Amino acid sequence: MKLVFLSAWLFFSASIVNSSIANTDNRVVVIPLGVAEAERLPPTAPVAARADTNVSDYIVNAITVIDKATQLIWQREDDNIRRTWEDALDYCISLELAGSDHWRLPNVNELLSIVDFDVGTPKIDVTTFPNTDSTLYWTSVPRARNSTSAWIVDFDDMRIRSNFKTNEFPVRCVR
Repeated sequence: MKLVFLSAWLFFSASIVNSSIANTDNRVVVIPLGVAEAERLPPTAPVAARADTNVSDYIVNAITVIDKATQLIWQREDDNIRRTWEDALDYCISLELAGSDHWRLPNVNELLSIVDFDVGTPKIDVTTFPNTDSTLYWTSVPRARNSTSAWIVDFDDMRIRSNFKTNEFPVRCVR
């Protein structure tokens, strides 16, 4: 499956949005983001599509994972602590892992880059990212039209949605 973020448009396979939208995985759904929402998204490098799932996309270390397509370095396992959005931001900023203290909460695009659409739940390579919950994970992106909410990615049904910043969800940090 291909996932690409371009400007203010999010492109992805229709099968992950709603099975009633398309009956094949070859269709693409385009979701326009509102101008205000798109302007609030942090700049990011394009997410590379995974062309061959039989080829390793990652360099796996004991506590980190390097994504060869995006060059992002991921915390291999979350710490199984659910946090509010503010606490999630603070946790990643203060994280010292693998000799680095330059960790941060990923944006929506970055978190989607580790999704594996070809597996059950959770929608991630559980060998590479063990103990990942089939649940919502925080991103660093606040909701533009509602200052009490931020964007999350659901590793169960692959929906991108917003949730109140006071709710508690797991965190996976990136650098």
